[in-house]
Amino acid sequence: MSDDDGVEALRLAALLSAIGKQPSEGLPDVAVAALTEGYDTPALRELAGTRHADVRDGRELFERALDELGQRPVTEATARRALVSYWMTEMLEGRLTPREGAGLIWWEGWIPLVDHDLAEFAGLADEWDDLPELRPLLEARILELARRRLAERGVDDEPPA
Repeated sequence: MSDDDGVEALRLAALLSAIGKQPSEGLPDVAVAALTEGYDTPALRELAGTRHADVRDGRELFERALDELGQRPVTEATARRALVSYWMTEMLEGRLTPREGAGLIWWEGWIPLVDHDLAEFAGLADEWDDLPELRPLLEARILELARRRLAERGVDDEPPA
């Protein structure tokens, strides 16, 4: 793990939680990563010590830990916009395939946000599914679109700390 992995895991879990996509079973690992980076609260310690099989109450503990760390809750829309930027970055850094990233942006960004700026991702992901012979070209177009959209968005889509 890098020095920022705990912070990144905490931030990503908070965003995914805001849209209902953070599995409770993963929250103890998020807490361990945050503790490893020096973030220490009673709720984080309790969550880190929770067995994965017993994590039913993990979401409440996680929210309490965020509160203890002074993290303001984000709205679902804010979380979705931040996740769209995150997925674009993940594609450009090779941690998500262009099709995976475009699909996430399509289903978790464009559809719920009705953000017309993201419609092109949906179209390219759909073409990728329908036109296997054009996949290398479509992947290049998805990556170029992600580059362009990130440059246009700047840092405005960072969730509040």
